[in-house]
Amino acid sequence: NGIETNTNFSEFDALKYKKQIIFYGPPGTSKTYKANELAKIFIRQSFIQEQDVEKVLSLDFEEEYKKRIFNLQLHPNYSYEDFIVGMKIDNNRTKWEKGYLLKLIDKIKDDTELPYVIILDEINRVDLSRLFGELFSAIENRNEEIELSAKDENGEFWKIKIPENLYFIGTMNQIDFSLERIDFALR
Repeated sequence: NGIETNTNFSEFDALKYKKQIIFYGPPGTSKTYKANELAKIFIRQSFIQEQDVEKVLSLDFEEEYKKRIFNLQLHPNYSYEDFIVGMKIDNNRTKWEKGYLLKLIDKIKDDTELPYVIILDEINRVDLSRLFGELFSAIENRNEEIELSAKDENGEFWKIKIPENLYFIGTMNQIDFSLERIDFALR
């Protein structure tokens, strides 16, 4: 019922209860593959627990995986503005525009029963404190809306609320791993 670690603690259970995990290790050791396989097992298991047997047997899980697993390859130029919210120029005016995560939350917000998984590949390649911003608080306090620095047309601050059914899997190369570079909130 999940992929077992050498400490006999299931990564499946860790993802289920903590809602976010990180795989780390040397380059080329299948961390991304393992993250995708765990996401598939997690989604399939959730369907089995939440749906009736006939419906589960008739499902095309490959299609469900495409709808529910999101892979994001991170790189040094990927920023808070790309991931959460940033200013964009539109018709000679600047306006706030949602980033990848806020667009994803909008896309999945009406489906609250079954899980969605976002795989953040190579999180060691970005400054996580800058990339995540308020996301640290939003992940920790999933039942609360966290205010962002962006304002809508009415001058109201945008808010972020992480859905209970959104799970995060990060991958990190051990060769680039330095605890001094990792924010205390992430540790």
